[in-house]
Amino acid sequence: MHGSLSARTALREATAPYHERVDRLFSHTDFADRGDYARFLRAQAAAHLPVEAALTGDGASNLLPDWSARRRGDLLRADLAALSSRFGTRASLS
Repeated sequence: MHGSLSARTALREATAPYHERVDRLFSHTDFADRGDYARFLRAQAAAHLPVEAALTGDGASNLLPDWSARRRGDLLRADLAALSSRFGTRASLS
């Protein structure tokens, strides 16, 4: 990493192609459509839950005192459960 780049900037630059791919994949998502929204949430959960679990297990809260407020896993799970319950569809992450 170049000395003048912050870790965040370096990470953003290194992962930019992946973010662009995700943007392309979800650019036509109709978030008003429960199926599209559930697919989007499942994709988010598939990406976030394992990383969040690893960071939690490795002591992220020791570095980030507000780690519990930053976590999204419980919110993703709750949204997926609500979609599944409300619409009777397989919205949950399997």
